[in-house]
Amino acid sequence: MATQASWGSRKFIISSKQANALKDLSISDSYNTDFDSNGKRIGREPTSFTAETVITTAVAGSGKTARSEMQSWRSKVGNYAYFYLNGKKLFSKKYRLLKVDSSGFVLDNKGRMLQVKLSLSFEQKATAAQDKAAAKAAKSSATTGSSSSTGAAITGKQNKSAAWDGGRMSWPCPGHI
Repeated sequence: MATQASWGSRKFIISSKQANALKDLSISDSYNTDFDSNGKRIGREPTSFTAETVITTAVAGSGKTARSEMQSWRSKVGNYAYFYLNGKKLFSKKYRLLKVDSSGFVLDNKGRMLQVKLSLSFEQKATAAQDKAAAKAAKSSATTGSSSSTGAAITGKQNKSAAWDGGRMSWPCPGHI
C-alpha cells in the first residue's frame, strides 16, 4: 500500500510502512545530554529521516522523464519546506532536503530513463538559537583550524630565524637540537 507524500509542492509516493514510521518519528524527538565546545548543553537535536520513492515515467517521451524528475529533486537540495502525508502537515517545522541518492534505474531501448528509485534525506530546520550556535561554532573552528605562518616568506635573503642552507633546511634547526 502506498501513501501520498509531499515536501512543499513536490509530490511523491512512499510506502505505508514508511508513512507510519514518520508519524512515530514526529513524536519521538532525540535529546542530547552532552555539552558543546562552549560548555552549553546540546539539548534537543533536529529530527532527520530518509524517505524512499520510485519515480516512474508513465509514458515514454511524454515530456517529463524520470531523469528530469530526478534532476528537479536534486536542484531542491538545501531548500526548506513543510512535509505532508495525505495532504496533512506532518511536522510543525519545516524540513531541509539534505541530499538525493538515486538507484534502481530502468531504461528503455533508446537509453531513456523510465524509472529511478530516489532516497530523499530530510532534516528539521534548526531554530534561530541553533543556527546562531552553529554559525558561532563554525567561526571558532575556522579560526582555530587555520594555522598562521610564523616563518618569513622566502625572498632569496637569508632568514636568521630558520637555518637555511642554499634554499634547503639544514639540520639541526635552531631550538630542536
